[in-house]
Amino acid sequence: MALCLDGVKEMALCLDGVNEMALRLNGVKEQSLCLDGVKGLALCLIGIKELALCLNGIKGLALCLDGIKEMALCLNGIKGLALCLDAIKEMALGLHGIKQMALCLNDVKGLALCLDGIKGLALCLNGIKEMALCLNGVKGLALCLNGIKEMALCLKGVKGLAVCLDGIKEMALCLDGIKEMALCLNGVKRLALCLDGIKEMALCLNGVKRLALCLDGIKGLALCLNSIKEMALCLNGVKELALCLDGIKGLALCLNGIKGLALCLDGIKEMALCLNGVKGLALCLDSIKGLALCLDGIKEMALCLNGIKGLALCLNGVKALALCLDGIKEMALCLNGIKRLALCLNGVKGLALCLDGIKGLALCLNDIKEMALCLNGIKEMALCLNGINEMALCLDSIKELPLCLDGVKEMLYV
Repeated sequence: MALCLDGVKEMALCLDGVNEMALRLNGVKEQSLCLDGVKGLALCLIGIKELALCLNGIKGLALCLDGIKEMALCLNGIKGLALCLDAIKEMALGLHGIKQMALCLNDVKGLALCLDGIKGLALCLNGIKEMALCLNGVKGLALCLNGIKEMALCLKGVKGLAVCLDGIKEMALCLDGIKEMALCLNGVKRLALCLDGIKEMALCLNGVKRLALCLDGIKGLALCLNSIKEMALCLNGVKELALCLDGIKGLALCLNGIKGLALCLDGIKEMALCLNGVKGLALCLDSIKGLALCLDGIKEMALCLNGIKGLALCLNGVKALALCLDGIKEMALCLNGIKRLALCLNGVKGLALCLDGIKGLALCLNDIKEMALCLNGIKEMALCLNGINEMALCLDSIKELPLCLDGVKEMLYV
């Protein structure tokens, strides 16, 4: 069927059972369109002002509705949109400039929604101000929603996802079961994100102010959250993680079971970090003020890394530190400028320790076999090194030192 209705002002069209249709309605002002069961449809409705469109069961659809102001489905200049396309198999849709949109595409298999065309789903909704999106069962999704101000997104069962939401101010995102995901949310102000079961993920949230993130079961994750002010992050079961959180002010981080972690949190002010079961850790947290784990400029720190096998840690400028690294096998530790330190390294086998400028130190290194220790400028120190076999110790300027080295075989004291 080919239908042309140029100049129509108002129209209600129902074509149940039509298998193929090409429709052009230039200049139509108001329209209610129902095409249940249509198999193939090419639709152009340029200039329509109001449209309610239901296309359940359509197999292939290319839709262009430039200039529509209000619609269950819209394009350029659309102000309000509610769209339901259940069971559609293939679709290409352009909706530039939409101001309000509610979109439900349950069980869609392939969708190019321009957004920008369906390969799984490539979704672009530039300029949308408010949007509620539900894509349960979608297999592939690339989502771009630049300028969106508020958004609630549910994509359960999505297998592949690339998301870009620059400028979003508020967002609640649930992507259970997603296997691969690349997410960019620059400028987001508030975000609640749940991505249970994701296997691989690259996440960029520059400018996010508050973030609650749950990524249980994720296998691989690269996360960048520059300028985030407050964040609660739970990544239980993550196997590999590269995390950059420059400028974050408050962070509660739980990464139980992570196997490899590269963590950069420059400028973080407060942080509680728990990494039980981590096997390898490279950590850089310059300028952090308070942290369960910190680096340069840190003022207070409490660190627990039980079971870690290898650790390289630099904490220059830390003022107060309580450190527990039970079971560590190899460790290189530099804590220049620390003022107070309580250090427990039970079970450490090899240790190179430099604590220049530390004012007060309580150190317990039972069972250490080899150790090189430099503590220049320390004023008070209590040191217990039972079982150490070889040790080179430099403690210039120390004023008081109760030293117990039972079982030490060789020692050089300068």
